[in-house]
Amino acid sequence: MNNTSIKVLIIEDSAAQQRFLRKSIELSTAHHFDVRCASDLETGIEEAGRSPCDVVLLDLNLPDSTGKDTLLRFQGVIKGG
Repeated sequence: MNNTSIKVLIIEDSAAQQRFLRKSIELSTAHHFDVRCASDLETGIEEAGRSPCDVVLLDLNLPDSTGKDTLLRFQGVIKGG
């Protein structure tokens, strides 16, 4: 088992989907995952700003953003734009 933790941020408004994704990721025995969740884009952006992540699972239909704009907003903030 690799000792390096892979940091995953799940931005998903459905609590059921968050649980499903978290459980699916944590079942891996090949790596250790540090999984964090946010229920809306603004919280996800704040969470990513607090601690960098290696992987982001981003729902494109959130309460505070939908569609392509969700991805563009997240990328813009993360890249400092």
